[in-house]
Amino acid sequence: MWVDAGKLWAGEAPFGVTTNVKYAAGIGLLAALPPRSRRTWRVDLAFPLNDRGDSKFEIRFTNHDFTRWFWREPGDVQTSRERAIPNSVYNWP
Repeated sequence: MWVDAGKLWAGEAPFGVTTNVKYAAGIGLLAALPPRSRRTWRVDLAFPLNDRGDSKFEIRFTNHDFTRWFWREPGDVQTSRERAIPNSVYNWP
């Protein structure tokens, strides 16, 4: 469960609008599907807490593969690994 609040300022934007503080509460669910998968799926349900008519209920689905940045070799190990050079480098026409 989470609670969020935010405000928007017009700044230098040509059609920018400054808004009042808007509040929301929600719940999120994380799952790895299929089981033992590297991909994490997330479903967020958000409910507006403002009384204004422009606020609405929102459902958001996202997925990420966190293994792409989970483990990185230390710099000294990465530089000491042998680099494979493709054969095509020496066969330039």
